[in-house]
Amino acid sequence: MKRAALSRVGRIDLVDVQAISDNLGRDFIPHPFVVSQPSPFDSYQEYENYLAAIPERLARGDLSAFDQWITSYLHAEIRVECVVSMVGAPRGRLLAHRRGPLGFLAVQDSKDHVVEVYTVSAYDLGLAIAGSIALTNPGTHSRIIIPDLVRPPHGASAADDFAVLRRERNAGSVSIPRSHVVRYTRIQSRWQPAREWGFDRSKKTVGYVCIKDDGDYIYAPGFDYLTPMTLSGLHNRVDELIAEDVTRLRHSRDA
Repeated sequence: MKRAALSRVGRIDLVDVQAISDNLGRDFIPHPFVVSQPSPFDSYQEYENYLAAIPERLARGDLSAFDQWITSYLHAEIRVECVVSMVGAPRGRLLAHRRGPLGFLAVQDSKDHVVEVYTVSAYDLGLAIAGSIALTNPGTHSRIIIPDLVRPPHGASAADDFAVLRRERNAGSVSIPRSHVVRYTRIQSRWQPAREWGFDRSKKTVGYVCIKDDGDYIYAPGFDYLTPMTLSGLHNRVDELIAEDVTRLRHSRDA
């Protein structure tokens, strides 16, 4: 299938992402990005001086290329957040958002402590996220379960009832031990401003795994079993999340 057309804006240091967020009075940097290196500043006053230069750098200086990315993110209509957890490696962190006709994809490079920023069609956020993640091949089993990773579907309250439901749904599934999972990815679409850093546990999430010596599997919406995953299948699931949020956004504007 086609890939999203990306146009590179540039790379911005995570220390500058943090400084921009602080300068704007925000409590945290955009999720899912994380600052993992020690502060390069020797004192708080040195950091205060660094912060004071941020507006000029965004307006006319070395950060001016990122002003539109930052401004559109602050007023984003849709955000798509993705975290890729890999065995023995730093987590992959991706963020796509759109505001009107503008669309952006940002990818954290944990090794160099920077964020790579690209422009993308406002209507290709799901495709941009799905196409930027390393996939292997669809898994070889028609349906699997990973007992140690199973969680109740959203809204489930009685553990006993869920146990019965899980056994019924998982009849005929191949059981895979958690130790065989080499990559686990979570993706979530959001339309409301975040009140705290992290995923919103009250919203739907797309999850998929890569199984060692097998392939990729995507969780069913209830997170109780997985089926083989393709790039187009992942793209469609993410687009479904986005479509639901677009509907909620429109309803909120009509209210």
